[in-house]
Amino acid sequence: AINTCPELADFKLARYKEKLGLSDYDADILLQDKEISEYFDKACAFTTSYKLLCNWMMVDVASFLNKNAIKIKDFKVSPEHLAKLVNMVEKGTVSSKQARQLFEKMVETDEDPNKIADKMKLTQIGDDNIILGFVTEVLDANPQSIEDFKAGKDRALGFLIGMVMKKSQGKANPALTSKIVSQELNKR
Repeated sequence: AINTCPELADFKLARYKEKLGLSDYDADILLQDKEISEYFDKACAFTTSYKLLCNWMMVDVASFLNKNAIKIKDFKVSPEHLAKLVNMVEKGTVSSKQARQLFEKMVETDEDPNKIADKMKLTQIGDDNIILGFVTEVLDANPQSIEDFKAGKDRALGFLIGMVMKKSQGKANPALTSKIVSQELNKR
C-alpha cells in the first residue's frame, strides 16, 4: 500500500533540494501547488537543467497562467516541450530572447520548440569554426581596432564583438564570440 501513496511533501522537498539542487525558496514555491509540482516532475524526465526549468516555471509559465487566468492543467505546452526549450537555452542553441519568442508560439500550438525554431530561423550559431570565420573577417577588416585594443582601449574589444554579431545577423553565441575574439586578438 505504501507505494500507491503520493510522495509526501517532506520527501518531495528533500528530493528537490538534494537531488535537483533547488533552493528552499524554489522548492517551496513549486510545492505550493500540487499540479504545478506534478507538471515540473514530468518535465524533469526530459531535462537535467532543473534550476533553469524551475525558473521558466516560476517566471514565464507563472506569468502566462496569471495573465490568462488559467490553471496549469489548461496550459497547452506539454512538460516535454517546455523541457526541450530549457535544453535549447542550456546548450546555447537559442538565446534567452529567442527562447521567449519560441515560448510565445508554443503557448498557442504546443509544437516542438526545435521545429518552431527551424521555421522561424531562430537558432544561435554555437559552432566555433563558423564564428571563427566571422571573427577573422572582422579582424582583417579592422586593423585600427586591433591597434586600439593592443594600446589598452577596452572599447575596441566591444566594437569588434559587435561587428561579429552584426556579421552573423545576431545569431552568433555572444559568450563564444567574445571568447574567440579575445583569443584571436592575442594571436595578432
